[in-house]
Amino acid sequence: MKYLYLLTTLIILSNTASFAQANTQSVNSVANTDTLKSHPSGNTPTRFFVGININSFSSTISSPSDELRNSKASKSTAPGLTLGVDIPFDENHRWVFRAEADITSAKDNFNYQYTSGSVTQMDEALSFKESIINITPQVILNVVRTNAIDVYISSGLAINLRSYKSKQYTETTTYTVSGTTGTNSMQIPDLKATTFCVPAKAGVVIAKSFNIYAAYNAKTSLNNDNQFSINETLFTVGVNYIFGR
Repeated sequence: MKYLYLLTTLIILSNTASFAQANTQSVNSVANTDTLKSHPSGNTPTRFFVGININSFSSTISSPSDELRNSKASKSTAPGLTLGVDIPFDENHRWVFRAEADITSAKDNFNYQYTSGSVTQMDEALSFKESIINITPQVILNVVRTNAIDVYISSGLAINLRSYKSKQYTETTTYTVSGTTGTNSMQIPDLKATTFCVPAKAGVVIAKSFNIYAAYNAKTSLNNDNQFSINETLFTVGVNYIFGR
């Protein structure tokens, strides 16, 4: 709800500013004739945007030997907040450079139970939480561009800045004959503070202001161990409000 409140406030401020700007331009239209001619479409060359999104994470473990590789994929969903700027390469806005930053979070939880020998039950569990800032310079291609709607595709390089908390990795042993249980703390994987991926995105812009999109980030390794790799993929849907017209 706090993201939605912030987005609504920014839209109201933008509309207020646009109204004031329109009055100023009408008063100074004669003095600014040359400026208006340089942008005959009335479009602002550089446009800022803000938005909200929903992020769906899926993480798996790959390992040649560790039993935790057999655990089910860890899945989590979290909201996000997006800020950015669009800078067109040409006056028709067919090619656009976009710099975008978004904030979100994820939860990773892996668990696998197995039998070791005839009388021992093993339970491995790994969990941690992520706070993520994604910085993504990208290039947009508007494949359809009309007054009513734009349709685009884009890609670039996402720089993922990550911090982790609530990290736990345990192995619990249960001896089925005696019923006794013991838990050992395992070494936490060396999780990366910075990762990189190449996102693919497609979207539409309605009335030059409302951007609805979907994006996919391919598999990204979260740690530095080739013998025990935590791999994460991300699917995002969201909406942005683009200021200026």
